Amino acid sequence: MYSTVVFCLLAISGALAMPVTDSPVEKASTSTDQTMPCNPGYICFPNSTVSNPTDGMMGYICPAGYYCPAGALEEIPCPIGSYSSITGASECMLCPPGYYCSATGQQSPTGPCNAGYFCTSGSQSPTPVDSACPEGHYCPTGSASSIPCPVGTVNPVSHATSVSDCAPCPPGHYCSGVGQQSPTGNCDAGYFCTSGSQSPTPVDGACPQGHYCPEGSIIAIPCSVGTMNPDSHGTSQSDCRPCQAGYNCKTVGVGQPDPVPSTFSCTGKQPGLYVDPADCSMYYECVLGHPVYHRPCAPGGTVYDPARQECRWPYEVSGPCRAYTLPASRTEPFSCAGKAPGHYPDPASCSRYYQCTLLSSAPFHRDCPPGGLVFDAGRQYCTWPWSFSGPCGNYGQ
Repeated sequence: MYSTVVFCLLAISGALAMPVTDSPVEKASTSTDQTMPCNPGYICFPNSTVSNPTDGMMGYICPAGYYCPAGALEEIPCPIGSYSSITGASECMLCPPGYYCSATGQQSPTGPCNAGYFCTSGSQSPTPVDSACPEGHYCPTGSASSIPCPVGTVNPVSHATSVSDCAPCPPGHYCSGVGQQSPTGNCDAGYFCTSGSQSPTPVDGACPQGHYCPEGSIIAIPCSVGTMNPDSHGTSQSDCRPCQAGYNCKTVGVGQPDPVPSTFSCTGKQPGLYVDPADCSMYYECVLGHPVYHRPCAPGGTVYDPARQECRWPYEVSGPCRAYTLPASRTEPFSCAGKAPGHYPDPASCSRYYQCTLLSSAPFHRDCPPGGLVFDAGRQYCTWPWSFSGPCGNYGQ
């Protein structure tokens, strides 16, 4: 130490009179024969007559990287996790937040905290074990604390290093707070939540007319052909009601249908189904002299057959809607050979189906009930065409 060197020089020069058997270091370490106490931040030799020596003869000021309490016989290195950037320090300063001090006797911090971690006051490592950046937060280089991900974002992993690690809240969900590891919850029914939504009822995500939005919707689902929904905030497919008679619902997502010019009238007609004179693929339902529904046949070219009160292929009906173009699939007769017992769609007619049994390879050819019902191969029964998707259904179209 600096004090030992100075003692040796003084002894050699004769400035100190002491027996040769005495150790200068021991003498310096044990002597308390001073005219006044040594000030904090200084080291005083035994012959010092001042409390704050700086000449090297009486003592010296405490060097940077060390501290010297009052009465100290030699300077003490700053411990790990602290530093001293000035001379004359009586105590060391803790390493500042965002930095670490990994060695003793440091005059300045070793460096900034590593990205993915945060360093509190007095940190000894750039990657403190108890200060890894937690989920829902991010920690750039030199972080004094973890920074929460902003509203509308989520971060399920630890050790994130930047705000770009905070991903937008996934579609169909919302993230209403800061520092989230996972979404707050599902989007409310009647709304749809796009990526980054902050609320379960976003102002710009209200389900529009002609659509419906179940809980957790990522987009508004359009009502199918032949149905309409004049109200917003629809929550299920049941909010899509059959198109009003005299209005056009031939596209998906109809909210306020346009009236269809027509000469059709239910006046004088018995309750029942009647073809639309302006469109063979549409039909009316009359009740008590008024048209209550205006519905489409199944897609794919079927038309309404007034005689059978159901939709058929054009070549199967009579009158102005009849056509003689035979579907290609009609050229190959249906057979139950190799098929399990059950119901199978008629490739030539959506309103008919085949039934196969164990009794014969010849199928039974059945008709769906009248009124526009078609065969749903998935559910194995006849239903409305707008209630399912497929060649004979128009759900979602």
